[in-house]
Amino acid sequence: MSKWISVEDRLPLDYKKCIQYECVEIIVCSGYEVFSCDFTCGPLPEPWYNFEDLSKVYVTHWMPLPPPPKEPTK
Repeated sequence: MSKWISVEDRLPLDYKKCIQYECVEIIVCSGYEVFSCDFTCGPLPEPWYNFEDLSKVYVTHWMPLPPPPKEPTK
């Protein structure tokens, strides 16, 4: 099971090392709300990142999405 990671410890992608636009879907915690969003980053005009439309100030923790369920065998 995944554990929550503080945005102060690390981000989903290292935006300072991005050489192209990158995106990964994650689960975030913003105050008392938990939901999935896209974390995006890119190199131009200077390194940047965002959590979809959320303010970076409100996102405190994140975790990778869990693996999808396995199909039951019949």
